[in-house]
Amino acid sequence: MVLSDGMGTGAKAAVSATLAVSLCENLIKAGFGIEASIKSINSALIVKPGEEMSVTLDIAAIDLYTGQLVLYKSGAAATLIRRSGKCIKVELPSLPLGILRDCDPVCTKGMLEKGDIALLTSDGIGDESLKSIGEKLQVFKSGELAAYVRQLAADAKNSCEGKKDDDITAIAVALVKD
Repeated sequence: MVLSDGMGTGAKAAVSATLAVSLCENLIKAGFGIEASIKSINSALIVKPGEEMSVTLDIAAIDLYTGQLVLYKSGAAATLIRRSGKCIKVELPSLPLGILRDCDPVCTKGMLEKGDIALLTSDGIGDESLKSIGEKLQVFKSGELAAYVRQLAADAKNSCEGKKDDDITAIAVALVKD
């Protein structure tokens, strides 16, 4: 899973984030490793003449055979991992891409088990909303995860009304066994 959030608001931020996700997907499909892809995206954002472009980048690489999860974060918000009805908040302090010429991706590894859910969010979801989302995610039993996450993001957006004008994005994956 890949999630990117352009710094700032409006069309420029949206274009920056879309560019980062598109480049990431294309580089990985072309055979580049994730770390090399992150460094290439950073270089592409820095060399853009005349304008500063920076984005957060959040990648969850999951080995579907072993359940190994590797989270890569570049300025990205916390990730929630739901296991056995409890949520774990994973934070990796780092800078967004497009700020410094040299960037070393920050990552952490873990294992997902059957029934675990990994939830990536943009920074538009504040700490209080993230806490609320975690509490609601803990009680999710089964059903359409995508619809549930859309509702969680909508609830978070409604709870932030009037406080700040930032987009809210959330994506999730559940590990299931066939």
